[in-house]
Amino acid sequence: MINGSMDPNGKIRYWGWRFELKYRLNWIQYHKMRAAIRPYMRTDYYTRVAPRNRYLVRSLYFDDYDHRAFLEKMDGDSDRVKFRLRTYSVSVSADSVVKVELKVRKGNAMIKHGSLVSLADLQDFLRKKHWPETDDPVLIEFERYLHLKSLQPQILIEYFREGFEDRAKSDLRVTFDHRVRSAHCAELFPSSPVFFRSH
Repeated sequence: MINGSMDPNGKIRYWGWRFELKYRLNWIQYHKMRAAIRPYMRTDYYTRVAPRNRYLVRSLYFDDYDHRAFLEKMDGDSDRVKFRLRTYSVSVSADSVVKVELKVRKGNAMIKHGSLVSLADLQDFLRKKHWPETDDPVLIEFERYLHLKSLQPQILIEYFREGFEDRAKSDLRVTFDHRVRSAHCAELFPSSPVFFRSH
């Protein structure tokens, strides 16, 4: 579920805490769940316009050398922050735009803060570890934590998302993420990543 909007400067603004629950489903469970929600939910816009009604989500996650963020997640720590870059494109182009995100979690509740940046600004940041002059609080915090925690890009995760929204127009959202795979990577658009599928 995304509670947010884009302002005229291209900054993503999210509001309110939301609850997020994740489950692993086998193929039969997926079809049963999908059939059960269909009377009450419909596919979202991005799903409807995507090939095969599933759109790509690709994220590059940052962590320190001890993989502390990963261990916090695996240990189920209630207070943690994820640092990631996100795109919905499989290949890079001149007008590629990337979302810089801080995902803050407290128990099952979470909130996201994000801003859009150009690919040129992102590549410059990854080289210099510093954004061009900005007053964007998301970019400032991302850079601060990068230096404070010695964060480095560690893993690239991508999948194809099938999203559903409530027909009654509440904030309820259900997504099915297909073909989840990951690669050890330091770039959002690597030339030849070696992906692994854990399940």
